[in-house]
Amino acid sequence: MSSQITTAFVNQYRDNVYHLLRQNGSLLRGCVRTETQKGEKDFYEFIGDAVVYEKTSRHMDVQYSDTPHSRRMVVTKSKKTAELIDREDKLRMIVDPTSDYARAQADALGRDLDRTIWTALFGNAYSGKDGTTAVAASSDMTVAVTLQDGGGSSDCSLNIAKLRRAKRLLDSKYVPKTDRKIGCPPRQMEHLLSSTEITSSDYNTVKALVQGDVNTFMGFEFVESQLLEDEFTDANDDDRCPFWHKPGMLLAIAEDIKTEMDRIPTKHNAMQVLSSLDAGATRLEEFRVGHIICDPTAGITAA
Repeated sequence: MSSQITTAFVNQYRDNVYHLLRQNGSLLRGCVRTETQKGEKDFYEFIGDAVVYEKTSRHMDVQYSDTPHSRRMVVTKSKKTAELIDREDKLRMIVDPTSDYARAQADALGRDLDRTIWTALFGNAYSGKDGTTAVAASSDMTVAVTLQDGGGSSDCSLNIAKLRRAKRLLDSKYVPKTDRKIGCPPRQMEHLLSSTEITSSDYNTVKALVQGDVNTFMGFEFVESQLLEDEFTDANDDDRCPFWHKPGMLLAIAEDIKTEMDRIPTKHNAMQVLSSLDAGATRLEEFRVGHIICDPTAGITAA
């Protein structure tokens, strides 16, 4: 039982359960390809490019392409979160907290879903017949921490030059211009606004982005995530702003978020609130996914 439940007792100042500030649910679920998966492990198949040849003479033999095939494995994991609420707790409270716990648990599982997707975006994917071949993210899809207009060599934060390079990397791999996403830690969003003050058109667009009036810039839909800042910096403690094409990241759902409430006789009929989710994620194609390395503390260089 939560030791903090006494904060909601009647003798406190407020008569409602207030939720502490937190991310509400998943930010990324709608930004990736989503499939329903049966079983813990499944494979997704791909076909590569065919080879074109020129017919140079009459009656020449047909030349057959050896079109490459590949596959990606997705393994789902079952995540749980539970709370126990005593009958005496409910009697002492003006409101029944059961539904509030359910909402808090759904939010927690949603955040964990984002954590699963970010981990898959940066980490190894698994390929091969049995899914045992580790495939690292492509270094060709990385934007350097030093990239800036003017050709400086110092580390710098997110700027327009880095966004242009990310766009070019996707364009060079024939990635469609629709459904492009970019993850951004809040401090890098702040840096981006500061870095564009000398160019009014860029500044106005980014200002609207930061204020929430728009959510797209340079063909990317921005997803602002504190998790990137808290848990997904690189080995040098630099921020990573991932960018991807929606079909390039897969979220596999074996069982969606489900909440069950049961009385537990061995706990004097206390109410157990149990929420669960069974899901996994993977990169489907390296050239649809990349990331921009950004210094979290460096001074802003105008771009």
